Amino acid sequence: MAARDGTTDRRGHRPSDPRARRERARPCRRGHAGDHPRPGGAARHARPPSPGARLGAAARPRAARPVGGQGERVRAGSRGPRSIDAVSDRDFVQEFVAHAAILGTHLSRLAADLLRWTDESLGWASIDDAYATGSSMMPQKRNPDVAELARAKAARLGGHVVALTSMLAGLPLGYHRDLQEDKGPAFDAADTVEATLGALAGCVETLRVDEAAMREAAEAEALYATDLAEELVRAGVPFRQAHRRIGELLKRLHAEHRSLRSLGPDEWRDLGLPEGASLLDPDRSVRARSMPGGPSPASVLAQAQAIEATLAPRNHGVSKT
Repeated sequence: MAARDGTTDRRGHRPSDPRARRERARPCRRGHAGDHPRPGGAARHARPPSPGARLGAAARPRAARPVGGQGERVRAGSRGPRSIDAVSDRDFVQEFVAHAAILGTHLSRLAADLLRWTDESLGWASIDDAYATGSSMMPQKRNPDVAELARAKAARLGGHVVALTSMLAGLPLGYHRDLQEDKGPAFDAADTVEATLGALAGCVETLRVDEAAMREAAEAEALYATDLAEELVRAGVPFRQAHRRIGELLKRLHAEHRSLRSLGPDEWRDLGLPEGASLLDPDRSVRARSMPGGPSPASVLAQAQAIEATLAPRNHGVSKT
């Protein structure tokens, strides 16, 4: 998260060309932060039953006499879970592994974006040599191994959720030796998340962004169709009509092998957009979307600050190694 915050501060104001279902959508800023604190925060609340509740529980029947001061707690009114639940409950393990799998899914999607940005077909960014490997055969290749491995780890973590759930589903209440099989998924989930977070954080921190390439992509005219329709709405045209009008315009221009930038002042006026040419600008498009959660610089900064404020209490007293 700190790595993403840093790139938001340093380069998050640059326009880019986002995709919606693999189609060009609207100009957007590269900076973004929003999903990753959720599963990490939830995982912190996965807790086992109170150790006191397990004292004397045995495999199923509780001992006849109090153990380790347990009698004092009972007499004082403290009530823990039943002995059977105390030794057979693995909800906290399932919760931890499930949250790890959710976090792994978010990291996998981030890795997928890194792989798309660094693909030669886009060329928006390049991964540092420390997080890439060469080819044993082709000298020119730089393989984004860290991002590819991070993308795959989500499947591994999801498999741990399935393994735990399947193991627990058929067990009667009480302790059974089967329950020792919870250790592998839990420990591996912790190790996998820790390694993936560290590797991806370094990959993001050292990512080299080609701002010129991103700017060029953001100039694509297809990105501004919605801006034109919204401007018609501001002029009083119902959105359904504005949507149809812009769609028909783009269809006609495509048939004529023309572009939006080829429209003259009279054509813009006939369309109902006398200042339409000025709308074909990525900076203007992004600045106009300043609502909470939008891509404008002020909005992105506010989102980053809100996330930093959320993370601050969690990181209090945690030393970085």
